[in-house]
Amino acid sequence: MATAILNAMENGLVVPRESLEAAGINPGDPVIVEFRPVPSARAIQSRALRHCAQKLGEAIAVSEPRLEAGKWKVDLFSFDAVCIGSLCFDQLGELVPEESSTRQSLESTFLAGSSNHQAA
Repeated sequence: MATAILNAMENGLVVPRESLEAAGINPGDPVIVEFRPVPSARAIQSRALRHCAQKLGEAIAVSEPRLEAGKWKVDLFSFDAVCIGSLCFDQLGELVPEESSTRQSLESTFLAGSSNHQAA
């Protein structure tokens, strides 16, 4: 199933022919259309905070989300404002695990940072 994000206009929606062709839809084919709003930056930030609290740890702050290459990126910060990782969400607001930091990667980053401070 293909997904397209379109801007709602005063007179409706227009699906570009290229999008239809990429989805394998030919002129005259019936299609199913599902309407749902694209999550806002604020909604993505809330999802990031919830993910951190549930999966990564509670002492993590998150940045303002930013769109990069069609995906939402959210930086993760330690209590001392050091960037320790990031989360990635697709355009529909679903976490992209393979592009996001894990508890294990954050622990490795934290331990590496701690050993750097001790060596100094």
